[in-house]
Amino acid sequence: MEGLDRGYNDRAKERAIVLHGAPYVGESFITQSGRAGRSWGCPAVPLELSHEIIDAMRWGNCLFIYSDDTNYLNSSRYVNIQKAATAYIQSNNVNIN
Repeated sequence: MEGLDRGYNDRAKERAIVLHGAPYVGESFITQSGRAGRSWGCPAVPLELSHEIIDAMRWGNCLFIYSDDTNYLNSSRYVNIQKAATAYIQSNNVNIN
């Protein structure tokens, strides 16, 4: 994977970040532990779906992996929080007056 936002995820390739299957994100693990497990930064998908998901993404896709970080939202070259908020308000008929 290649991270695009400098200073946030631009070392993804260097860190060998890849999409992979993992038992700690499957339904049985989540049911047993009450939560999904965590990787060392790689996006993980359920083992039973991993081949299908990885094959579907093989020739190029974009993943938006987000953490609630105001600094990131305000400085990302790819995320515009004002446009996102406006789109949300419009699509959900939210009245802000």
